[in-house]
Amino acid sequence: MTYTLPSDKCPYEVNWEWIEWPHGNFHGYIGGDMVTMFPNKAANDIIFFFFHSHVNKIFVDWRQTRQTRSQRENDYPADLADCENSGHFRNATMSQFAPFKNIDGHKSEYTDNMYEYAPKPNCTATTDCGSRFLFCDRSNDAPRCVSKVRPGGNCKGFPNGEFKN
Repeated sequence: MTYTLPSDKCPYEVNWEWIEWPHGNFHGYIGGDMVTMFPNKAANDIIFFFFHSHVNKIFVDWRQTRQTRSQRENDYPADLADCENSGHFRNATMSQFAPFKNIDGHKSEYTDNMYEYAPKPNCTATTDCGSRFLFCDRSNDAPRCVSKVRPGGNCKGFPNGEFKN
C-alpha cells in the first residue's frame, strides 16, 4: 500500500504503480458521479460497486500470493499526517461503518467466510478461455481472454480469426 495524499513533508516517495493511483484515474475516466473531485457522490454511480469489486479482487489476489496471513491482517502504512488524511489511519473509524476501524478491513475473515473470487480466466496459443462469453485474443505477444463482441459486431483488430472461437 502507498500514501495517496502526501505533502512535500512526507518522507516517502510516491509510487505511481501502486493500485491506489490507477484506481483514482479510472474514476476520472469513467466520469459522471465517479469523478474523483466528487468523492462523496462516487458511490451513487452504478458502476462504482462493479469497479471496486474488481479493484478488491486485484488487491486480494496480490495479498494472497505475496503475504502471509499475519501480514495480510496486520501490515498497514504508518499513520503519518504529512502523508495521508487522518481518515485513512490504521485505527480511524470507517466512515459510515462505525464501530469498524480501517484495519478491520484487512481481516482474513472476509475471504475465509464471506466471499471468494474465481481465478482470472486465461488462455495460451493453443487453449481457449473456457467461457462462451470470452475468446482468446492472440493478436499480441501474450494471449489474453477478451469479452466477445455482440453478433455482427466489429471484430477489426483481431487478424488471427480469434473471434470465431
